[in-house]
Amino acid sequence: MLTTRYIKRYYFFAVLAITLVMAGCSSSGDKQSPQDIQAKAFNDFKSQLTLIVKNKPREDALLVIVDELEVDVNQLLSELSKRKQGFEKINANYHSTREEFTVFFRAINNNIQQQSKKVTTKYRRLQKLLTNTEQNKLNKYNSDLIKSFVNLLKAA
Repeated sequence: MLTTRYIKRYYFFAVLAITLVMAGCSSSGDKQSPQDIQAKAFNDFKSQLTLIVKNKPREDALLVIVDELEVDVNQLLSELSKRKQGFEKINANYHSTREEFTVFFRAINNNIQQQSKKVTTKYRRLQKLLTNTEQNKLNKYNSDLIKSFVNLLKAA
């Protein structure tokens, strides 16, 4: 009688553990990639921009800048990814010289700096075209864009 009580208890905990593991595994497929989150953040920002900005020519100019900004951000992320992959490739070669590292990093870091300047310039143009009231209304969506960009940087 004593052994059946322990068997029932262990059986209950085994079934409970298996159920929890399966529930945890089934919910992991719902996560969005950082790229999807960033694309959604840009789309949300654009849709709110069209609702908030009442001047049609200025709205069109702002949407063009946001589209260009999205392209530039993606190019910057691509350059960062290239740097990581290139470093791993050079580092894997035990015969790589210090000069090869220096040449690689100078070139890729120069590209990253140029792309960063493009992003910064476009963002400043966007901010200049917005009024203070519009900027305040778009603040939440602007924060979401920045958070999505930071998460992509962490993932890259």
